[in-house]
Amino acid sequence: SREQVSRLRESRTLARPPWDLVELSSEGKRHPGNRATMNSLQRFVRPMSLLFVNALSKLAAFVLLPLLTRTLSIDAFNQWVLAQTLFGVLPLLVALGLPAAMSNRFFGHADVTEGDADIAAIGRMMALSAVIGLVSLGVVFALLARAWGLSITSAGALALSIAAATLIQIPTTHLRLHQRTSALAGVQFAEFATTLGGIGGGLALDQSIEGALVGQALAQTTLGTFSTWYLLRVLPAPSTLRFASVRATALPMVPHLLANQAQSVVDRWCLGIHAPPTELSRYAIASQLGAPVSMVTGAWNETEAPRLGERFRREGVRGLRNALKKHPFNYLLVGAGSAGLLLIGLPAIEWLLGKDFRSATGLLPAVLAIAVFDALYFPAVNALFITGQTRTIPLVTITAAIIVTLLNLGLVGSLGASGA
Repeated sequence: SREQVSRLRESRTLARPPWDLVELSSEGKRHPGNRATMNSLQRFVRPMSLLFVNALSKLAAFVLLPLLTRTLSIDAFNQWVLAQTLFGVLPLLVALGLPAAMSNRFFGHADVTEGDADIAAIGRMMALSAVIGLVSLGVVFALLARAWGLSITSAGALALSIAAATLIQIPTTHLRLHQRTSALAGVQFAEFATTLGGIGGGLALDQSIEGALVGQALAQTTLGTFSTWYLLRVLPAPSTLRFASVRATALPMVPHLLANQAQSVVDRWCLGIHAPPTELSRYAIASQLGAPVSMVTGAWNETEAPRLGERFRREGVRGLRNALKKHPFNYLLVGAGSAGLLLIGLPAIEWLLGKDFRSATGLLPAVLAIAVFDALYFPAVNALFITGQTRTIPLVTITAAIIVTLLNLGLVGSLGASGA
C-alpha cells in the first residue's frame, strides 16, 4: 500500500549518511526545496569529509616533520628526502597503471557487482606485480646501496616499503569508487597510525636514516597485509578479466604517472647533486608544507570524480561535458582558500621546524602559488579517466617532465632552491 511504501522509504532514509538525507512528505514524495538544500549540503559535506579522510593518510608526514628535522642531521635528512622520492614514484611503476583500469572497469558496467568483480581481478594482478617488484627492487637497491650511502638493511627496507605501498591502493581505490567515506576514513586512519608509529618508533630506537626506513617498512608491511586480507575476504570473487583486457587503459598511464611524479623528483635529485645540502632540505620542507593545498584540492576532486563517473554512466559524454563547465574555477577557488589559511599559520610553522630548517618558509609563497595553479590538472584528467581515453595524457605529462628536467639542470646549479 501507499502507507507501507512511505514507511519503508522513511526507514531507509534514517540509515543514510547526512549528505543523502532528503525529507519525505506523508505521501512519500520529495520536497523540491529540501532536495535543493540537501544537494547544496552534499556538495559541502562530502568534500570536507573526504578532506578529513585525505588528511589522515598524509597527516603523519606533517607530524613527523618536526621529529625528523630535530633528530636527523642535514645530510641524513637529505638522504631521507631522496629515499622518499623513490617511495613516491616506484609504487606507481609497480602497480602498472592498474588503479586507473579499476576506475574505468567499475564505471563501465551498468551493474555495480560486475564492476566489483573486475576490481577483484585487477587487485590480484596488482598483488602479483607487487611480489615481482619486491624481488626486483631488492636486488637493484642492494647493488646500489653503497653508492647511495645506505646500508643493505636500509636498502632492503626501502624496497619492502615500495612493494607493500602498491597493495594499499586496492582497498582505497575500491572504497573511493563506492564513495564509502566512513570506511575509507577507517583505512586512512590505520595508515596514519601505522606510519606514525612505525617511523616514530624506528627513530626512537635508532636516531638515524636506517631507523626511519626500517620503521617505515614495518608500517607499510602492516598495511600491505591488511590490503591482502581485503582483497581475499572483502572483495567478491574475481571475474575472468585478464591483463590483456585492461592493458590498453592501464599501461598508457604508467609513463603518465611516472612523468607526473618526475616533476616533483627531478628537482630534488638535481638539488642533491648540484647544490649545497641546505638547499635540498629547504626546498623539500617548503614543498611538504605546501602539500595541504594539494590535499584540499585532492579531497574536492575525490568527491567530484565519482560524481562525474555517475553522470557519465547516466547521460554519456554530453552529460559529462556539461558537468565540467564550472569545474576549473571551483578548483582554483578551493586551492586559493587553503593557501591563504596556510599563510596565516606561518609563524607557528617556523617555530615547529627549529632553527636549522626555519629558512625553508621563505620559499613557501611560491610553492603555494604553484600548488593552486596545479589544481587545474584535475578536471580534464577526470574526464579522460572516466571515458577511458588515457592515451593522450602521457603526451602532456612527459612533455612537462622533459621541460622541468631541462630547466632544473640549467637553473639549480646557479640559483639553488629558488631555481627549482
